[in-house]
Amino acid sequence: MQIPKGTPIDWGWGDIAPADMAAVEVGDLKAPTKPLDMAGQKITSLPTPTTGNEPATADYVDSKVQGLDWQQSVLGELDTPPGTPAEGDRYLVIATAADAWVGHEDDIAEWNGTSWDFTTPNTGFAVWIEDTTVQKVWNGTAWVRLGSTINHQNLTGVTPDQHHPQAHTLGSHSTKAHSELTDVEPDQHHPQAHTLGSHSTKAHDELSDVTPDQH
Repeated sequence: MQIPKGTPIDWGWGDIAPADMAAVEVGDLKAPTKPLDMAGQKITSLPTPTTGNEPATADYVDSKVQGLDWQQSVLGELDTPPGTPAEGDRYLVIATAADAWVGHEDDIAEWNGTSWDFTTPNTGFAVWIEDTTVQKVWNGTAWVRLGSTINHQNLTGVTPDQHHPQAHTLGSHSTKAHSELTDVEPDQHHPQAHTLGSHSTKAHDELSDVTPDQH
């Protein structure tokens, strides 16, 4: 079945012969009027959206949430250009760069089919490194792993009530005897401090300043 470009008819994939399908683009077909079932297949190579009703990749959405500028992934990190690159191959250039990459440490190198194109990163650039399955971010001076572990003691600009609850464990408190406590008012003593064991025994006739109703 041959479908002329722009023909407004209902159709199914089974109606299109392989020879005809090669010349048909989705944009040439009638706009769908019912849900489009992709049968579990992914839509890839989406451009960066420019309006609110355009689809976006997961990387683009993540970059907006995290304040990052996601770039296309790179195959790996190298200091020397590979011998037989394919068009579109991309790498992070590491020190000490050699051959055609000299002077381009930390740049993203992409093979255009005849030569290397270089992109100098801006702060917030983020890339996925395919051979090591690691995400890295350019922090302005170096490529660092995204989500690198940070020591609690290295955090700055954190007020006391923002510390992680685990920082306040009982293990950080020493035990003090009741007699060692200072600046404690009588009504602030712990009830357990007033046990019978802390009182000496007196005979009834040794009691003083006791009114009749207190015996």
